[in-house]
Amino acid sequence: MDALQACAASPGGQETLAHAEQISSGGKPVFLVTDEATVNL
Repeated sequence: MDALQACAASPGGQETLAHAEQISSGGKPVFLVTDEATVNL
């Protein structure tokens, strides 16, 4: 999650997020982030 936040805060990340808002036809886009963990029992 830290790497994702750092990327979004970078100039390139800001440009990418701004572009996503520009091309969205339904208002501000919602970004869904998931994480996967595997536990072997």
